[in-house]
Amino acid sequence: MITIIKHILKKILPDYFVGRLVRLKRKYIDDYAVKSYSEFGEDVILRNLFENQKSGFYVDVGAYHPKFLSNTYYFYKKGWRGINIDATPQSMRLFRKLRPRDINVEAAISSEKRTLKFFMFDGDFKFFNTFSEELAEKVGYKDVIEIQTTTLEEILDKYMPAGQEIDILSVDVEGLDYEVCNAIFVDKDFLEARFSKI
Repeated sequence: MITIIKHILKKILPDYFVGRLVRLKRKYIDDYAVKSYSEFGEDVILRNLFENQKSGFYVDVGAYHPKFLSNTYYFYKKGWRGINIDATPQSMRLFRKLRPRDINVEAAISSEKRTLKFFMFDGDFKFFNTFSEELAEKVGYKDVIEIQTTTLEEILDKYMPAGQEIDILSVDVEGLDYEVCNAIFVDKDFLEARFSKI
């Protein structure tokens, strides 16, 4: 798209004017633009909170994609590492390829072990995959599967390096966010044992 716009501008504007636009863009936009990988810029807020921390550990529950709409990809690029968790079948293939330093786990997280319906979407709407039947009906899901859930505590017990503390916890489990967060924050011992900052 940018290439098409450049081509059109070069055709309709004099060369000196295009050159001026390029210089203005470099001076006022490129120097101040902030790249965000998150859906709503959450990584920019986190970046400001952790700007002086060279390394760290994150847990991304409902990670979806290694780069696109990722709250943790910026930190991965900065040298951090962590655990990415997503319920979508085959979701961790791309994570293993693009984020090999991370621990990548295909699992559905809820407040307790149980079997739930997982509604899946096609193509560009895969990020809508959800446990919420209401959302699935609104958007128009393609498929539904039954999936066994587990708890975040169980995943961390199994995969988190001994003595490691969590700097960033990102939870986006479409339809179960409150339930997962409530299970985490109600257990004071779990919080104190796992997190570097509470």
